[in-house]
Amino acid sequence: MWRAACRAAVVVILVSSPGSAKAELVPGEQIRLMTAPAPEPSHPDMARILHEDSTTITMRLSPGDGPSTWTRPGRWMVGRLVALDKRQLRVELQALRDTLNVRREDIDSLQVRAPGRSRGKGALVGAMTGAVLGAVLYGSSSDNSPSADEAAMGAFMLAPLGLLIGLATPPGNEWKDVSQPHVHMGLAPGPRRAAVAVTVEF
Repeated sequence: MWRAACRAAVVVILVSSPGSAKAELVPGEQIRLMTAPAPEPSHPDMARILHEDSTTITMRLSPGDGPSTWTRPGRWMVGRLVALDKRQLRVELQALRDTLNVRREDIDSLQVRAPGRSRGKGALVGAMTGAVLGAVLYGSSSDNSPSADEAAMGAFMLAPLGLLIGLATPPGNEWKDVSQPHVHMGLAPGPRRAAVAVTVEF
């Protein structure tokens, strides 16, 4: 019986742990992103580099195009999301005091800064973890078949330790992945036959 209770407690702890849920894009939030490498201009003589540093490069690929920004390989662009549409994101970088445009099709990784857990939640999760570990350790250490009393004693012994560890762990912010694009499929009527239409959107 107590083993089943321990398994159920472990499931509750895992489900309540932060970081598993996907975040959504909302203007005003802090984000960080990483793009594919900047493309080679099809007309190098017409392309123009507007800005470059160790993290990003901003170019106008042709006179008719607006400026677009890419990140250097392995580098994150961190800033505040100003606006977004189906084609691009507008990100404000505090270091540059400027707003950059990033095309959605170029984004490889995108994350949102989310508030971390509070000390109270950390203490609760720590106490639950300590109680479960104590019940398992004390219950399985007996040569005879484990009893509920031994499991309860282990939980009572280690729960305060887990609570103290949870309180001592400083709260902070964390980065959460943005929801993956949604893919919608359906039949689109054609002149002679139906065609499959695929729509991808964030």
